[in-house]
Amino acid sequence: MSTQVDAEIIQLEKELNQTEVEHKRNLVELNKTFEIVYNQFQLLDRRIYNVGSTAVRIGDSLSGVDNDKRRAEEALDLINNFLELNGDAVDGTGVFEDPTKLFQTVSVIKKLNSVTAEMNLDRTQKGKKAVERVSEKVEKDLIDRFRRAALKQDYPTMKKCATALFDFNGGDSCVRTYIMQLSIFFDMQTISKDQQLCSSIEQRLSDVEDDEMSGNNIDIPELIEFFHDIEKTCLLEQQIIFQVFPNPSIVLSQLVQRIFEQKISSLLEKLFRDLALSSLMSLRTITVAFNLTSQLVEKLASYDLANLNLELLMNSIFLSYKEQYLEREMKSLTEVFARKLLPFKTALRLEKEELARSSALLALSSTGGGGG
Repeated sequence: MSTQVDAEIIQLEKELNQTEVEHKRNLVELNKTFEIVYNQFQLLDRRIYNVGSTAVRIGDSLSGVDNDKRRAEEALDLINNFLELNGDAVDGTGVFEDPTKLFQTVSVIKKLNSVTAEMNLDRTQKGKKAVERVSEKVEKDLIDRFRRAALKQDYPTMKKCATALFDFNGGDSCVRTYIMQLSIFFDMQTISKDQQLCSSIEQRLSDVEDDEMSGNNIDIPELIEFFHDIEKTCLLEQQIIFQVFPNPSIVLSQLVQRIFEQKISSLLEKLFRDLALSSLMSLRTITVAFNLTSQLVEKLASYDLANLNLELLMNSIFLSYKEQYLEREMKSLTEVFARKLLPFKTALRLEKEELARSSALLALSSTGGGGG
């Protein structure tokens, strides 16, 4: 029994050794296979990278060719457009006569302006003048379209025209057109309201005694409403301007500057030039106007107004009144003191007159007594 078991153990050990040898041989072969596959994968990866790099280079080359082709086509179109304006084209593109191609015309004319600026040949002068003529017409057509859109409150069309004009020549004419059509400046009803404002203020002040105006807390509702309307206008126009213009801060700053230099300045001139105000009333009215303007400046300070200096702007329109303020104040004090002293002067004059009459009567009585 023991001999049989030993024989089986020996047999199993032999089989185990053979299996281990076979396993080691398989591992060696698998390792060699892995190295072959890994090397082939690296080779494939390098080939893919090379193919990708080549594809990128080909793509860049094709892109460059496409760009060159597009620039060549644009140059050819530009030449044909100039020949059309110069009267040398066989078949015109019709872009300059078609109102539906206005924005395309803007782009073409802008490029032609750059090209013709350096043209000095005699045979190109006709085309050069034609470019100038079309430039003026294009600007006018854009302004007309912008104005019509503004009347309809068609902000997308306004924005399209404004962007085209800003790209074309800076857009100054577009900004002027926008500001000029605002009711705050040129609406007859608004102008009439401002004129009535001055009359109303004059009436209010004429009904008030100077002594009642001597305090600092003066209420002039007409002026308060005037500045409140300006504030509402600025808020509304700010929203529109940021919808329409590509550089809204510059447009808004020009609008605010125009309001100060025209609207507020004109009111001040009418108040202190046309109205017959006493010195004290004039001083108090200037103070109210200055305080209300300061409050407006504080509110507008939160707006994006480019480089507009509101404090400097406000000081510029009040400069002449500040220079006259001391003189007006001295005159006012003289008037106030004269009015306060008037009762005493009157009483003193009456007392002197009564004393003179009494002295005269006394003298007359003494003279009459001596004669008897």
